[in-house]
Amino acid sequence: MTTQVPIVLFVIGPPAVGKMTVGAAIAERTGLRLFHNHQAIELALPYFPFGSAPFGRLVREFRYRIFEEVARSDLPGLVFTYVWAFDQPRDAQAVEELADIFRARGGRVLFLDLQADLEERLRRNESEFRLAQKPSKRDVTASRKRLLTAEAKHRFSANDHFAGRADCLHIDNTALAPDVVAERVIAAFNLPLAETAKPWESVSMSRIERSFAQLKASGRTGLIPFITAGDPAPDHVVGLMHELVAAGANLIELGVPFSDPMADGPVIQHASERAIARGVGLTDVLRWVAEFRQHDADTPVVLMGYLNPIEIHGYARFASEAVGAGVDGVLLVDCPLEESAVLTPLREAGLRRIMLAAPTTAPARMAQLCGMAEGFLYYVSFAGITGAGHLSTTDIAARVADIRSRASAPVAVGFGVRDAQSARAIAGFADAVVIGSALVERLAGATEMADIARRVQDFLQPIRTALDAH
Repeated sequence: MTTQVPIVLFVIGPPAVGKMTVGAAIAERTGLRLFHNHQAIELALPYFPFGSAPFGRLVREFRYRIFEEVARSDLPGLVFTYVWAFDQPRDAQAVEELADIFRARGGRVLFLDLQADLEERLRRNESEFRLAQKPSKRDVTASRKRLLTAEAKHRFSANDHFAGRADCLHIDNTALAPDVVAERVIAAFNLPLAETAKPWESVSMSRIERSFAQLKASGRTGLIPFITAGDPAPDHVVGLMHELVAAGANLIELGVPFSDPMADGPVIQHASERAIARGVGLTDVLRWVAEFRQHDADTPVVLMGYLNPIEIHGYARFASEAVGAGVDGVLLVDCPLEESAVLTPLREAGLRRIMLAAPTTAPARMAQLCGMAEGFLYYVSFAGITGAGHLSTTDIAARVADIRSRASAPVAVGFGVRDAQSARAIAGFADAVVIGSALVERLAGATEMADIARRVQDFLQPIRTALDAH
């Protein structure tokens, strides 16, 4: 609902730290309007050079008028992004002048100080979203030079200026996805959600829960494709993930390459071998998820794999880095319920543990799984390895119906789903369909992004259509 007093949240930090993407994520959830400083800059640049007196007057006037009109309107407020050099008194004066507009009307004035490693900021400086929103940054060589010059010349850390103040939140977002930062900010400042927010948009729900709630509300069956991270081409993992979403995926299951994937059949085993041969490891997987989150804040990502890579990485370290990257859950094939204690750091960090159930699961064990299931429960359609082809929907339907009657979490069915026909059959009784080996097999050997995109669309779109036609 609309706030009783207007809010202005200044998102500050050095160039290319991610202010605009974080601001957009906050605005989407709260209804605050995003106003990034370059909107004023880009308006004036076609007429007057940057730094000239007419340019400065136009930018200041435009900013002031936007603040003034929003503060006096029925809008909930603004998220304003600004590069504040703390060694420049005029920057502080500009912020105070804008903040006073809201203060004069009894509004809340808040600050979010973002900091990130220079290497990460240089990467973000060339991001597609940034270049689309800021035409003056599209000469990436010149933009990089300006960033490095500003870094050497000015002080962008807000720590001293806001020491001890409750109206400022400091976040290092080097390894944090924009939506993760947004949810922390909303919780820290108790910002209200937008009037249009649906029940599944509550920040207390995970992306997995939101996705299944949306599917249920629309009467649709979820599509969960599995790919092995780094296969068929490490350079195109993020692009492949976006293509999966474009083809209709509701959740992505991302396999962490492992040398002894005991639950996987030959297709996925070979995919893991190819990825490992190219040097792909857990750190790469987390980096790719973080890059994916730069442009997709909503699609859940679950890592599927085995305990060994996480144990080597360190459970607490993995939990922190995975959540920071934007991972939503883990499916660990070789971690039985009796060993769940080792996963405590993951649960405490907010990662959902996806449980596996099979036709051979004993009744007492199934009761345990149903009681502990979170995110969704993955039902293996038959006893065996991934990619095998025998699928009896009659038996599966009865088993899934029993599970759904006892588990509060949705049930996804996988193993043996290979095409639109088998997916449609599963859609009649499952909340989601998981498809892995057939997709991995279809992608094998592709090296160019255009070819990967074509194969994804050709394979997944008929399945998505079949699920929606059910």
